[in-house]
Amino acid sequence: MNNGAETSPVIVLAPTGVAAFNIHGTMIHSTLSILINSSDLSIEGERLKNLQKKLNGVNYVIIDEKSILDHRMLFVVDSHLRAAFPEHRNQPFGGRSVILVGDFGQLLLVIDEPIYSKKPRHDSLSNDGMNVYNQFREVYWLDAVCHQSGNSPEQRLFRDILMRLRDGESTIDNWRILATRFDNSSTTENNQFMDAIHITSRKVDVHEINLAKLKSLNAPIARVRAVHTGGNDASKADSDTAKGLEAQLLLSKGVRVMLRANLSVETGLVNGSVGTIDDILFQENQGPPSLPIAVLVEFDNYNGPAIISTKGNKVVPITPIRRFWETKTVACSRLQIPLTFAYKVACLNLFKILRLVSSKFYYRFIIVLAEFWQFWHL
Repeated sequence: MNNGAETSPVIVLAPTGVAAFNIHGTMIHSTLSILINSSDLSIEGERLKNLQKKLNGVNYVIIDEKSILDHRMLFVVDSHLRAAFPEHRNQPFGGRSVILVGDFGQLLLVIDEPIYSKKPRHDSLSNDGMNVYNQFREVYWLDAVCHQSGNSPEQRLFRDILMRLRDGESTIDNWRILATRFDNSSTTENNQFMDAIHITSRKVDVHEINLAKLKSLNAPIARVRAVHTGGNDASKADSDTAKGLEAQLLLSKGVRVMLRANLSVETGLVNGSVGTIDDILFQENQGPPSLPIAVLVEFDNYNGPAIISTKGNKVVPITPIRRFWETKTVACSRLQIPLTFAYKVACLNLFKILRLVSSKFYYRFIIVLAEFWQFWHL
């Protein structure tokens, strides 16, 4: 959105921080004042006034990564836009022109149906979202592959393999072709991927391999524990329940980490940003297992405000944040540094992985997927 004197008639949104940063847009939740992990989907009072002020003059809404949207989210987007433009509340999206962009060739959503699904559920909000999607009337299909270009036999073959992966139609011959890279890659080339993100099918394998990688750094390891309210319900909660925050972290200088919070979408400090720990700062006369004041991280491809560390690196201080949630009996919170390991992650988080893989690691990532194809088809 234009921050100048004249408001732009167009806003560009995405459901994740990584996607929003890549398209120079903003996140759906923050822009449309949608509460995260809340059963209250309505908007009124000051929140509604602020939304109306924010969207004043907006006529076009572009939403990227449509494959991540489910029926419920599409309904909430529709209802909030209707509330923001009450004079057009009887029209879809409050009379705004909404353009959905993306590729439906992704893993299926877990909680709800993808927006194109015609399968009804025992959930009125989901079914309402299906009705919203049925209001769209025009579709434009882009059939040229631009990311992987070239007309050589090898390039055409690689594009065909990628399309088969996309459509879930990979063959054993596709795997054999990709696997030749293991035999033909030089040591120098392989070393470029030592810190690349890999995936595994079990969380226990993730822990073991990340721990082995941490030990291989041969550096002191700080074990830090989160600060909780809510007793055992809070301290025993997993990171998914605590909205990305771990109950315990193992930190060391030089370890690769992933940010688990959207701190600044504009500068790229978003959930999924990857970097390397430069230093760990504690309060005077304190140390592990107490929480650090900050962890200094040198993020990949980051060009926003930063400080120069004693090593001459451009680093960003990541400080503890607090997340809140409720159980059936108690309100809970967790205060922790929003970081986690970035060496190997579970395939349960494949949606995030697909949006984190940079072009540098793209080809090797495809080979890892091919290994999984063989594993699941034995």
